[in-house]
Amino acid sequence: YELLLVVVNESRYGYALHSEEKIKWLEDMFVTCMSDSFVFKELMALKKWDSNSFYHSFNVFLLGTLLYRQIGKTDHCIVDYAKGCLLHDIGKSIVPQAILQKKGSVTPSEFELIKKHTTWGFDKIMATQNQGVIGTMAKSHHEKLDGSGYPEGLSGAEIIPEVRILTIVDMYSALTTSRSHRPPLSTTASLKLLLNERDKLDYE
Repeated sequence: YELLLVVVNESRYGYALHSEEKIKWLEDMFVTCMSDSFVFKELMALKKWDSNSFYHSFNVFLLGTLLYRQIGKTDHCIVDYAKGCLLHDIGKSIVPQAILQKKGSVTPSEFELIKKHTTWGFDKIMATQNQGVIGTMAKSHHEKLDGSGYPEGLSGAEIIPEVRILTIVDMYSALTTSRSHRPPLSTTASLKLLLNERDKLDYE
């Protein structure tokens, strides 16, 4: 509940969290995920290293698990997906704090370093968990359907459904969150921007 107070923006969530049942379900899902010692350790390390990345990951967990449930997935399937949402940015705990917390835009070389968080996160997960879907979510959440993403330039069917959903949620969370170089965008503006990216994102 304390974390919810930090990340919840009513316009961002609409009516999604107006249900006590959904809030209790999210709480139970979060406790289940954090009962995994690897998830707990890595998230706490991320929070200590860069709190903004941690709160973003928690926000993506809320939005992502709600969306995954909305499309008809069962709780058994959602647990791994929820862990993937929480861990998708853990590679950022290796990115220098000076870059993550820089005021204003990063340089091209700094951005190239930030992009490595995808493979660093994948390596962390696969070294201890051997969780294919969770690892793939960490590595591929910046891939785009038209092949313009990173780190591998995947396209179309090469990108699994779990990653396609995570990419949309990740972008929506980032757009509706205040950044050092811009204020948060409104829900309407964010959704409009995403809908205009039909060649890059899974429109369905």
